[in-house]
Amino acid sequence: MQKRIENWEEIAQKSLAQFQRTYDRYAGDSLFEELVEKLQAVSPDFKRMWSNHDVLGKGSGYREVNHPSIGKMAFQHCTFQVYESPD
Repeated sequence: MQKRIENWEEIAQKSLAQFQRTYDRYAGDSLFEELVEKLQAVSPDFKRMWSNHDVLGKGSGYREVNHPSIGKMAFQHCTFQVYESPD
């Protein structure tokens, strides 16, 4: 998958920083702790980026994917969150 996404590293770092924000909201939750441990064990990229401790709110962005049969596809995305009920 990494080879198909043009700016994979940037997208992965932003996605993980958004996940870190949610993780921080539930500090001490055993399910989150277990998930992070498993992800670090199976993914050197996750482990490296997780150690940065970057935190980022939800937002918008641009992604390009090289699909093997369709070719290059470009996507704009935007995330909305209700602040009174963030979950």
